[in-house]
Amino acid sequence: MKPDSPFYADTLKTLKQSELFGGLEEAVIQDMLIMFRRETWLRKSIVMDPEETLKHFFVIISGRVKAIRINPDTGREFTISLLGPGAAFDVLPLLDGKNTMCHLLPWMMLRHYLLLFMSYMSG
Repeated sequence: MKPDSPFYADTLKTLKQSELFGGLEEAVIQDMLIMFRRETWLRKSIVMDPEETLKHFFVIISGRVKAIRINPDTGREFTISLLGPGAAFDVLPLLDGKNTMCHLLPWMMLRHYLLLFMSYMSG
């Protein structure tokens, strides 16, 4: 994301207030923002499959995400967590290289930013 983006200031503010990034210097967060790509997901859409969890790291800027797991035998849905602004998800797959077994559903209108870890993927 470029500094002249209309979403830059709000994104920077959210990251500075987040638990994960709040302790970083602003210059470090600004350097990270260059690698972010903005996406918007519609409410109650399934936003990713397990293959995507190995390629991307997500930070929610506005809206909420419900992480669920579906029992393959019964089809019953179990809520794992609700995530809101400043929260990040798919952190562990970046560390261990394994797929996650949950679906993510926007609970309200969601805008998030996707950070591609090309250096991680290239080895």
